[in-house]
Amino acid sequence: MKISPEEFVKIWQTSNYKAEVCNRTGMRDGAVNSRAALYRHMGVPLKKFQQASRKKLDVEALKQLAESLEKKQP
Repeated sequence: MKISPEEFVKIWQTSNYKAEVCNRTGMRDGAVNSRAALYRHMGVPLKKFQQASRKKLDVEALKQLAESLEKKQP
């Protein structure tokens, strides 16, 4: 499905999350990002979505997990 620039802006501005834009347009995440970046570069004031909160990785715990699993491999 081809989405016009006007329809893309309407969908973007009325969505709560970027994933919602993807669902409503049928576009992949990268295509949605590219189009939004292009329109912003051209001066279209698209809203910015809040980043999903990401927990800080406990690298030490992950290292220990990886090492413990490695030792169990023959």
